[in-house]
Amino acid sequence: MALLRMTEERARERECAFINAMVAPGSRHRGAYLKQAYLPLPERLFPQEIYFGVRVLGENVDSVLVLHPESWELSWGDLDLI
Repeated sequence: MALLRMTEERARERECAFINAMVAPGSRHRGAYLKQAYLPLPERLFPQEIYFGVRVLGENVDSVLVLHPESWELSWGDLDLI
């Protein structure tokens, strides 16, 4: 929560019009964003589907963990939107 509050303070100092965040439905951080009044974006405002693919290459990697959505934390910088 401290990092989220600090980010919001910096945005206010810079007179940003809004802040957005990308949080997966199963993320452990989702509750913190909802408590800070971040609201889910209605699909009609962002109709583009985002596909996330992963392939396990290492033998010592727990594929169950890798393929579980809650294991991942993504940001807008991780996306290549066209």
